[in-house]
Amino acid sequence: MIKKLVEISFALLFTLTGLTSKAQTVEAISRLQPDSVLIGQQVQLEISLKIPADFEVDWPVWGDTLITGIEILKAGPLERETIDREGNIRLFQELSITSFDEGLYYIPGAELNFSPPSDSAFFTAQTNPLMLQVSTVVVDTTASFKPIKGPVGAPIGFWEVFPWIIGLLALALIAFLIYWYFRRRGSKEIPVPIISKPVIPPHIVALNKLEEIRLMKLWQAGRHKEYHSLLSETIREYIEARFKVNAVEMTTDEILAAIDLLGINREALAKLARALQLGDLVKFAKAEPAGLENDMCYSHLVDFVNESHGIQEAGTHQETETGDEAGSQIEMDKK
Repeated sequence: MIKKLVEISFALLFTLTGLTSKAQTVEAISRLQPDSVLIGQQVQLEISLKIPADFEVDWPVWGDTLITGIEILKAGPLERETIDREGNIRLFQELSITSFDEGLYYIPGAELNFSPPSDSAFFTAQTNPLMLQVSTVVVDTTASFKPIKGPVGAPIGFWEVFPWIIGLLALALIAFLIYWYFRRRGSKEIPVPIISKPVIPPHIVALNKLEEIRLMKLWQAGRHKEYHSLLSETIREYIEARFKVNAVEMTTDEILAAIDLLGINREALAKLARALQLGDLVKFAKAEPAGLENDMCYSHLVDFVNESHGIQEAGTHQETETGDEAGSQIEMDKK
C-alpha cells in the first residue's frame, strides 16, 4: 500500500450576510478510501456538503467517467443527515470508481452549487482535490512457466442425483398407467350413456334470474344502473326465447310493437312498458329512482312473465280448434 502522495484537506467557508444575525458556513469535502489500489479494484469516493438546511443545492449529475482514465461504476443515492442543533445538514453521496490503467491520477475538486433562501443567485463550493495511485500486478519474469491446470473433478452427491431418480420413476409410472389404460379399454369398452340436459322453460329461467337480481340488493347499494341493466337484459332474453322476437337487439318501442299482436293482455303490456322505460331513464339519462320505483319495476316484470308465458299455447290451441270446426263445416257442405 502506497501512502498518500498528496493529502489536501481544506474547506471553503462562505459568510452569508443579510440572512441572519450570525454567520452560517458551507463546507465541501471529498474523501477517497483507499487512495492506492490495483488495476480493476473499486474505490469509494465520498462527496459531502455541510450547509444550512434552508439553502437550495444544485447537486451534480454524474456520467460514466469521472476523469480520463477513471470510470464511475455506480453512483449511490444522495443522502441527508442533520449534524447539529443550529439547523445545519450534511448532504453526501458515494461513488464507486475504478481504473484499468496504471498511473497516478489527480482528481479535481467537485463543484457544488448552492443558493441562500433570500438570494436568487447561486454560489459554488468546491471540494478538495484528491490523488489516486493505480498499480499493476507485479509479475516475476524470472520464474519458469507452469502448465495450465485442468478442471478438478468433484464427487457426485446423492442429492444431485435424487431429482433425476424421481424424474425417471415418474416417467415409468406414467408409461405404466398409459399401458394399463389402453389395455383395459381394448379388453372391454363400456358404453357411456348419453344424458340429455332437461330443457328449462324460458319463463322459469327468467323468474329465477329476476329473483337472483332482487337478492343481490344492487339498488340498495346505489348501483341503480347495474340493477336496471340486469332486469332489462333478463326480460329481453325471455321475450326472445319465448316469442322468437329479436328483443336483445331492439329498442323498447320496437319490442312493444313486436309483441303487441301476440294476444298478451294490455295490463301486462303496460307493466312491461313502464319497467323498460324506467330502465332506459336510468341507463341513458342517469336517473336515480326511489326505492318504491325500483321494487315496482321488479314486480312489473315478474307479473309480465307470469301473465305472458302461456299466451302462445292458448293462441295455438284456439287456432287448432277453429281449424277443426272449419273442416267439419266443409265436410257437412260436401254432404
